[in-house]
Amino acid sequence: MVDMNYSLNFITTTVDQWQRLRIQRFTLFLYLLIIFATGFIFYKLYDSVDYMATVISIKADQIEKQISEIEPQVILLENKINKRNAMTGNTKFYSQIEQRPGLWYARLKDISSNLPAKMIIKQIEYVSDDLGDTKQPPKFSLTGHIVIQNNEKDIFMVDEYKNVISESPYIKYIYDNVNINNNNIYKENDDLKLTFSMVFEK
Repeated sequence: MVDMNYSLNFITTTVDQWQRLRIQRFTLFLYLLIIFATGFIFYKLYDSVDYMATVISIKADQIEKQISEIEPQVILLENKINKRNAMTGNTKFYSQIEQRPGLWYARLKDISSNLPAKMIIKQIEYVSDDLGDTKQPPKFSLTGHIVIQNNEKDIFMVDEYKNVISESPYIKYIYDNVNINNNNIYKENDDLKLTFSMVFEK
């Protein structure tokens, strides 16, 4: 009887040891798995961050290289802009109306040479700055008319003439806007007559 109890106790103790050993092994396996998984995750995270840092560094180097290539062009462009501004400032001296009356000759020559055959200029008016009156009308204006004889294109002749004159170098560098005012059409005898005022404004 004693031997049997001893054998049972021995078997029970051995089974308990095996169970504890299996539990310990399983727990150790879980620890190792968690540690390995955590290490793998950190490795992948580090690898991703390192890859992004490399990409950003390459892009930054490319941008810096492009900037270094563009900088000489920017400096050259700035020099050209400064030269242009200086030349534009000089044009004010050469465009003085009263001090350089020869420009008036060139301006009137452009006005007459581009004048359509059907258009008649009745009045050219110029108001000088010397009057000092802010209520005066714009400095420079043309007044005239066209006789429309069964031709619809004649209606647009004033606008076409205005576009041509506004591109004259003796006008566009002094006057910013060219406007058509007092544009009227009425019947005179058997024809239509279009009257207009062309105003040059700074």
